[in-house]
Amino acid sequence: MLIENENENENLKRKLYSCGYDRYNGLLRHGNTYEFTEIESLFANDDHILDFSCGAGHTLILTTNNYVIGFGYNGSGQLGDGIEEIQKIPILARIPELRFNEDISNYHLSCGFQKSFLYYSPSFSNLEEDLIKLFRRKEFCNISFKTKNGEIIEAHKLILKYRLKDENQIEKLQEIISKIN
Repeated sequence: MLIENENENENLKRKLYSCGYDRYNGLLRHGNTYEFTEIESLFANDDHILDFSCGAGHTLILTTNNYVIGFGYNGSGQLGDGIEEIQKIPILARIPELRFNEDISNYHLSCGFQKSFLYYSPSFSNLEEDLIKLFRRKEFCNISFKTKNGEIIEAHKLILKYRLKDENQIEKLQEIISKIN
């Protein structure tokens, strides 16, 4: 999938395109295609795509109005409880009590093989404490999320990979990992 920015009349619009094999006739929103094809508008005029992620058979989209929309395969509940096994039409993912506000600064979607993950935290929270709580759960998962500065942290089976810009960040991450282990 690909997001394209388009500037019309000084309003920034974001469009979503996809291509490939659409096994469940819903993952890509328009069936199999070898060409990047625009996904029709899924949202109200004032809502735009903030983030998206594709899994093995499903797609999740996070909007600027703080909705999570999902479509594709839902055999393991990765789109939420009470949703069809194959969801061809985009639907609001059922995530209990999920509402963002100005105090939320860290959020990111990640989809894996029959699983989905949404990380979000208050802007006043401590990233180090959040990481320690998250990874002490000892669950195997594919996770990636953004820090307040827009840097991306990814984890796969409890291993952190951090895109770092300087040595201070590397040392800080090593301290966090040592506390987790």
